Amino acid sequence: MVLANDALLCASTPCSKVMSPGIAQIEMRIARYAPRTEAVEVPANGASSSVDLKLVPLFGWLTIHTVPDSLAITVNGK
Repeated sequence: MVLANDALLCASTPCSKVMSPGIAQIEMRIARYAPRTEAVEVPANGASSSVDLKLVPLFGWLTIHTVPDSLAITVNGK
């Protein structure tokens, strides 16, 4: 989701909206990723501005190979 000054701007991306000129705090959020916020100047006179934010995942991948194959695996007791 995309927020502007703590208010929902768009439920998903890509997102294009008409906004009042000035500085806007743009925040992007999605589950399992760290949110990002950036101050963006929205220009006047019909000009446009863009934001390119890349979110960092809060998860990683684990690949396990065993010999022999098909062994039962537990991670953190699960």
